[in-house]
Amino acid sequence: MPKSWEGSLAMGLVSFTVVSLILLGVEGNCWQTWAIAVGVAFTATALEAFSKFGIDNLTVPLGSAALSYALVELLL
Repeated sequence: MPKSWEGSLAMGLVSFTVVSLILLGVEGNCWQTWAIAVGVAFTATALEAFSKFGIDNLTVPLGSAALSYALVELLL
């Protein structure tokens, strides 16, 4: 079943907000925090939109966590 653009927008905004708040608390306010939050939010939204057979409950958290870890190690 195709996802709605409203649902995708909500997913992106909530993902961005959650990642931003966590990174602001841990790493502080720097450009890397915002870049990581945008990248993870976009990836989480794409994973949620394109995951088939209802496996987005698995792909979104695992994909977001893996990307977050990689970007934090690379940029911070």
